[in-house]
Parts: sequence; structure tokens; C-alpha cells
Amino acid sequence: MAMPQMSQESKECKEIKTEDEEKGKGRYSCTECSASFRVKSYLTRHIRKHNNAKAFVCPFYKEQDSDYCETGKAGTKCHPTGGFSRKDTYKTHLKALHFIYPPRTKSSERGSQGGRCAGCFKYFESNADWFKYHIEEGACKGFVNKACIQVKQESQD
Repeated sequence: MAMPQMSQESKECKEIKTEDEEKGKGRYSCTECSASFRVKSYLTRHIRKHNNAKAFVCPFYKEQDSDYCETGKAGTKCHPTGGFSRKDTYKTHLKALHFIYPPRTKSSERGSQGGRCAGCFKYFESNADWFKYHIEEGACKGFVNKACIQVKQESQD
């Protein structure tokens, strides 16, 4: 059985891609820091890191008091800026630092374990319920940064 022939154009594209991979360079470069990416959407995601106004802000982060989270007044150590450009890292931050799991809970078991909100100590059956009904709805009485929740709610209206 004969193998299909590759066109000359396909061979050239493959060679260019391989050459770029060997050099460790991508085709899409950031104008601010010269980081390069092979996939355009990765560059788009990267550029959001340079934006000072983050799309997601930790409701337990108090900007006016820079020592607030580091001194443990919030019950946990918070992210240095309180801001996140991606929702997945924002959710991971909240679930890892602001949801209190039972002692000796393994990371792999956190999705099925109940726990308490670090802001108000209310109990929830899962971190998913806590995030959806307590954090996203702005129901926690322990929020320090309530403005971030109000902005999110206004944008959904």
C-alpha cells in the first residue's frame, strides 16, 4: 500500500515548526516582556498578567493594610496582590487558602470533603458549594474586600 505524498508546502511548514521548536521560540511575542508563545491564545492569556486591573480579586484581601494577610488576621496568608487574571487560579487560591478542611485532608480528597469558610467559619458540605453559594453570591460576612463582589454582581446584571 502506497503512502500518501506530502506536498512541498506541508514539508516546509513542518520544517519551520520543528526549527522554531528547536530554538525554543514561538511565533507570538509579548511586547512588554518579550516572552514568546507558539499558540496565540497563550499570548492573550499572558498579556492579562501585565494588566494592573485584575478580573478577579480575592474578597479576603485588604489592600489598605499590606500586612493584613501576612500577619494572619484573615486566618490565612493571602496572595501578595489579591488579584488574579484567570478564574481558575482565583478559585484555586480561594479553595486552598480560605476554605478550612478537616485535619489531615489530602489534596486529592478536598473536592469531596466538607469544611468551613475561613472568613466566617460557616460549615459547607463541599468547597464547590462554598464557592458557588457563599463566595460568588457575596454571602460571607467575613469579606474584607466587598467591592470586588459588588463589581462582579453589577457586571452580571
